[in-house]
Amino acid sequence: MNVSNVSNNVQNVSKIFNGTKYVEREGAREWFWATLVLAWMFAILTITLNIAVIVCICRQKKKSRLYFLLLNMAVAESIN
Repeated sequence: MNVSNVSNNVQNVSKIFNGTKYVEREGAREWFWATLVLAWMFAILTITLNIAVIVCICRQKKKSRLYFLLLNMAVAESIN
């Protein structure tokens, strides 16, 4: 095994920021994309479920303080 081949296969991207050199770790980009996809999935799931709660509460004929509180919480979380 040639040492020069091993060093050529490792693709470290180095960046210089304010005079400090940063080296990207192996697999960092894959982790970034995985967390980004997971965050988007959570955001879409949260918005979808909050809309479902709003629709269910608005369709009910019985109105109560608890439903009013849940409705306000669902709307506030959907907006935020």
